Amino acid sequence: MPDRKEHLKKGIIFGGPIILLLMFFSRNPAMIFLTVSIGIGLLVLGSILPDLIEPATGPFHRSTFHSLLVLFILSAVGIISIFAVFSFGANIITVGLCAICIGYLIHLILDSRTKMGLPDT
Repeated sequence: MPDRKEHLKKGIIFGGPIILLLMFFSRNPAMIFLTVSIGIGLLVLGSILPDLIEPATGPFHRSTFHSLLVLFILSAVGIISIFAVFSFGANIITVGLCAICIGYLIHLILDSRTKMGLPDT
């Protein structure tokens, strides 16, 4: 089962390049460093957020916030926020939303590959 370090490492490895790629759509070059910094920070937060909400030591670990339902909802929100970046340019809000969704999704994908998997709801 992936632990917190594994979730952080995979979140940065797979999500970091996506956040950097989104910066090419920034319409405010002066804000690029701040936006990337906040994006990477929120990516890291998103990659451990499910376990902060439902700790592995708790009785409800891998229930609602580790479910396929949340996976699908966050996928939709992530896709909409990526379209917002392409349409309106990268800013702290759109990149931050993308970053949290990407980190959270990476966490759920890693957990889905374990023997326990993800619950349906």
